[in-house]
Amino acid sequence: IVAVVMVVRAQVYSFTDDKPLALPTVQVTPADLASVSSKVMAFKAGMDGNGPLTPLVLNEHEINAALTSTPDLKQLGDRLRIRIVGNQLQGTFSTDIPFPLLRGRYINGEGAIELGIANGKVSLTLQSFTFRGQKVPEQVMSALRSQNIAEKLNQDPQFKSMLDKIESVEIKDGNLI
Repeated sequence: IVAVVMVVRAQVYSFTDDKPLALPTVQVTPADLASVSSKVMAFKAGMDGNGPLTPLVLNEHEINAALTSTPDLKQLGDRLRIRIVGNQLQGTFSTDIPFPLLRGRYINGEGAIELGIANGKVSLTLQSFTFRGQKVPEQVMSALRSQNIAEKLNQDPQFKSMLDKIESVEIKDGNLI
């Protein structure tokens, strides 16, 4: 068993760092925040029956502004920067590993993200990942695909009440809809 743990640990160490990655800074102006807030509030009002129901459409800058400037999203924003490439969501990640044997190690890299909403829960999962330009081996990717990056958001009662009303989410023409 010790030998297996050592082999697994060596494999994980080859795709992790001992420091978090410095994520790109998001320049957010008061006008950016006002625009995002206005879109979200109009969407929420429509969802609550207090206005016209229109889709919430955000580009990558607006998503990153919300992630880094909204207190409820800050924990996710500290670990992730989003890019929209065509109809695919991609990101730069830096997150600590929550397993005791790997405490102090960080998963840093770039990857494709699958976004979904089902049963009132948001799901953000890595579908592919590169670390220092190398693809992560499939056995490691299998474990990473099972981790929902947004799991803590699903536990927020206010966020969950909004998610319960959302029917779908998609990436289209450079926007999250």
